[in-house]
Amino acid sequence: MMIAGLVSCSGDELTNEDLYQDPSKFTISNYVKSNPEFSQLNDALEYTGLMGQTDAQAGLKIFLPNNLALNLFLAENGFASIEDVPVDYMRQVLLNHVIVTDLDLTSAAANSELFVETKATQLFNSENHLTAIVKTIDGVPTVNGVSISNETLTFINGRATEINQIIEPSTLFSIVALSDQFSALKNLVELSGDFTEIRDICDQKFTVTNQAPFTLFVSEDPTLDLVLNGNPDGSISAGQRFSDFINAHLSTEGSFYENMLQDGQTVRTRTRVATAGRDSDGNATLTTTGGFFPNVVNILNDDNAIIQTSNGTIQRVAGSLAAQ
Repeated sequence: MMIAGLVSCSGDELTNEDLYQDPSKFTISNYVKSNPEFSQLNDALEYTGLMGQTDAQAGLKIFLPNNLALNLFLAENGFASIEDVPVDYMRQVLLNHVIVTDLDLTSAAANSELFVETKATQLFNSENHLTAIVKTIDGVPTVNGVSISNETLTFINGRATEINQIIEPSTLFSIVALSDQFSALKNLVELSGDFTEIRDICDQKFTVTNQAPFTLFVSEDPTLDLVLNGNPDGSISAGQRFSDFINAHLSTEGSFYENMLQDGQTVRTRTRVATAGRDSDGNATLTTTGGFFPNVVNILNDDNAIIQTSNGTIQRVAGSLAAQ
């Protein structure tokens, strides 16, 4: 493979040996700097101070957005240039293209769906890395819906694949919309009377650190199926019932997840007020009142029970905050 700018020769004529340069002899940043196809990415890495970090790391699994990808990203988000993007946000967008989960992405097509961790973190909590979905769509491996089917090259400090579209940091909405694990919730959201409003809240892009994050408490499938297929008394429409259920599980006041909840902490969703607690085994709970008896919901903390996105947390729960 010929890599522009890395070719050197001593004679006046180039031979086949001169033209071919083994990518494994160079770092990923060498490749980006020398290839005009990645001039925008080079500028973005310099702008965010990530170029040096890329040189210093080894074992990277990285996707390289070409000029087409970054120009589309700028146009779609109303930015005239890389420097117009808030630097913290641009930094996290780039870090979202680096996978830290131990995963052979070249065999991703063999897996129907996997949650992986990227180097991007939440702007409001830098300890939480963002989740991305590796999924095969129509036979093509994707990350957050973006094709990663191009050839993967091996460099001194890792592997890299060129892509034609930015891998956007996940949001509450994009995870639910893309993941098969949330198909029941996706149906509820799409059929709700407040679909547009709920979508807009859960799909917001966070570009500054002082924006308040959200939490979507996700009930287990049997609970969601009961809401979808239950026999209501007909006093309210199905769309309104679904909206009421989702709003009872959507908080716009913080990122609440199992190991962050404090005993006695108040957690407000759009239509409910709950109190956090710990049971005798130390497991987190949320308790709502308003009916004949308090409604206690257990907060799950097993694999994939907590998913961190760019605008908040998806937290699985056993039960329904809407029940009274």
